This record gives sequence, C-alpha cells and structure tokens, in this order.
Amino acid sequence: MPSHDYSQDAHRYALREFENTDYLAFREIAARRLICDQHVLDLGCGAGRGARFLKQLGNRVTGADVSREMLEQARRADPGGEYHELERGGPLPFADAQFDAVFTSWMLVELGERSQIEHLLRQCA
Repeated sequence: MPSHDYSQDAHRYALREFENTDYLAFREIAARRLICDQHVLDLGCGAGRGARFLKQLGNRVTGADVSREMLEQARRADPGGEYHELERGGPLPFADAQFDAVFTSWMLVELGERSQIEHLLRQCA
C-alpha cells in the first residue's frame, strides 16, 4: 500500500471534528476512563487531535508520526505539546517501558501490510 501524502490535507486533519466512528471510539475512551492519568504514546498522532483529546483526560502525551506536515499542524494547535518525527519503517526512538500506554487511531490500518503491523506492535510491546 503506498504511503499517503498528507502535505495537501494536513490542515484539514488538524481541525477535523470527532464524528461518526471517531466519535464512538473517543466517547468510549472518555466515558470508561480507559486511558487516564498515564504517560501515553500517541503513535501516528498526525495533526494531534488524539493527543489533545488524551491530554484533556489528564494524560501526559507524547505524539509521534512520520509526516512532517502533520506534525507541524499538531505543534501549531498544541504549542506546548511533545511531538516527534519518526523514520518510516525505522525503529521507534523511545526507551523500553517509557510509556504506560500506546494509543493509535487509524495508523495501523494505514500501514496496510500484516508484517508491518506485527513489526510495529512488537516494538510497542
């Protein structure tokens, strides 16, 4: 699956509302307090919507993504946030046990290949 070029649409992702499937998933995270008061890695954070949402639940959040354009939008919307650019296909640049939880919204689906997903999940573990 070819990688998506977000450079043209990064600003739209930053402002997108929580609707439809996004709304249902994020609503449950908040209602059930599934991720609260933890240090969370928002893997594939894109424009930072999920990171900002997780911060509102009292989490300390580190965002990480491969798209420089998306990260620029995340930093613009959350100037005090911590966001890291990842190397596509490279190892995650974080220490073992640095995070209490890993959150991802749509990123695994965008990888497309089972071997890539499995490799990334092993790194997260």
